[in-house]
Amino acid sequence: MILLSGADGDSRSKLLIGLVRAAYNTDAVIVDNGMKNGIEQACHKKKVKLVGICPEDIIVYPTKNSNGDKLGELTPGHSHIFSLGKKGDKRSWNSVLSFKMEIIDRLRKGRSGPGSFACRVLCVCVGDNMNCLGEVEMIMKSKWPVLVFENSLFGREISNHMKGQPCNLPERTKQVINTGKVFLFPESGTAEHLASAAHLHLTISL
Repeated sequence: MILLSGADGDSRSKLLIGLVRAAYNTDAVIVDNGMKNGIEQACHKKKVKLVGICPEDIIVYPTKNSNGDKLGELTPGHSHIFSLGKKGDKRSWNSVLSFKMEIIDRLRKGRSGPGSFACRVLCVCVGDNMNCLGEVEMIMKSKWPVLVFENSLFGREISNHMKGQPCNLPERTKQVINTGKVFLFPESGTAEHLASAAHLHLTISL
């Protein structure tokens, strides 16, 4: 399982293609928020399952000529979409975190029959906005490995803290980072590097 967190539009699509390669080679499922991130067509072409999980009150359903650029618009190309709640219930992105974690956990464990085991999992934090803070904190508390893009808004703050430099992260986030499995993906990294890093973590991490 690969959780893609904090992606904001498709500006990093050429880099994120590396995740699709890693998912294809490891038979992994990618989970995101259902919004445009630029890997939808590649996932469809490679038959990689791309699962979007989002609050119903915030999303906009695409029309025939949609390209995923409207605020909150779901992107065509996801193999599965789970929406929580209903229109007008004022659910936020943070309100679906527990639901998202449960969906991922159930997909990891399957039917849990004799001899079954949980699939390996990795969170890739793009970090182009700070809205993923709560999600990434929850992932770190669960001791999942988190690969953070160092050249992003959120990634720079995490990198500064890990290097002992001043940062603007809340104290609770700093404590979670200190006890979590956090790895930095460098600014010089390419799609091939990302594919290799994701493949490695999906191989060695629990």
